[in-house]
Amino acid sequence: MTAPIVYRWDDANAPVAAGVRTSLCAILHACLVTGYGAKPAAGWTREYVNATFDKAAFRGNPATGTGFYLKIDGATPINAFDNLVQGFEVMTSIDDGLMPFSVTPLYCRTSNVVGTTARPWVLVADDRAFYFLCWSGITTIPGDTSNAVQCLFFGDIVSRF
Repeated sequence: MTAPIVYRWDDANAPVAAGVRTSLCAILHACLVTGYGAKPAAGWTREYVNATFDKAAFRGNPATGTGFYLKIDGATPINAFDNLVQGFEVMTSIDDGLMPFSVTPLYCRTSNVVGTTARPWVLVADDRAFYFLCWSGITTIPGDTSNAVQCLFFGDIVSRF
């Protein structure tokens, strides 16, 4: 297990959260898989990706954790700012997985409107889990508790035992 790394929208060379189909896949790829600027990658892999980079499957480190898969689908939803999110124990392609965590995928938004306007976000990750928070309705630093935030957690929960 590696030490958690904090990634932010205002880091140098950080990817942008916006109302486009590739946004969440790009953020997760940069933070979890490749790193960006002075930030190292968290230690995940991108196991599958489609040709337009709006659908991808990410996997936590199977040597230190379960290695389960997170599928992000920005291609299918009607709105470009919505992303279908679904976990699987095993995946065999970008569209096929076994033992889903839920039959119905959930949504995670990177904006509240279609467009390229940047939204603030924070991601905290290690090689087994991550927390992603995105303030999809604002464009400035989150300053008060009235701003709605999109939250996504995926990975292995660290037991208190």
